[in-house]
Amino acid sequence: MANAPFGSGQYVTIADLSPGDIIWANVFVHIDDLVNRNSNSSTALAVRGNRSHGRYCIVLQKGDTFVDVAYFTTFNYQTAFPAALARRLNFWYPVQPAWQESFPYHPLPALSGFAQWVSLRRKHRIIGNNGWFQKFPVSAPPTATTLYWAMLDTPH
Repeated sequence: MANAPFGSGQYVTIADLSPGDIIWANVFVHIDDLVNRNSNSSTALAVRGNRSHGRYCIVLQKGDTFVDVAYFTTFNYQTAFPAALARRLNFWYPVQPAWQESFPYHPLPALSGFAQWVSLRRKHRIIGNNGWFQKFPVSAPPTATTLYWAMLDTPH
């Protein structure tokens, strides 16, 4: 969480979460979502080791004991989408100030000062999380709804 694009988080219970909330959670990033599979970044090492990795996520929906989330990435704080992933545009939803480029979606309103993309590859279900979630002071319920429907429309 080096650059903390969403500010400082506080720990809350699942009862305090709603769709659109930004949380920190461990998710499994798909190997095809890496710009460089041979990188030694913590994300690439986790992916190659088939381990979950901490990411900023947006809550899409919530149950009594779980939240379904989609994760954010900044692709090393670039505003342009990585050329290495160009054939997978349909798996990403840009968030301003990320550029429109050839995306099938218009960028969502900015949630921080960083260009970001939300993975549409799959929902990640976070169960229990020892009862606590690190929640950040940003919430975007309309964004969560948009992402949820885009995910359903994305062919997998």
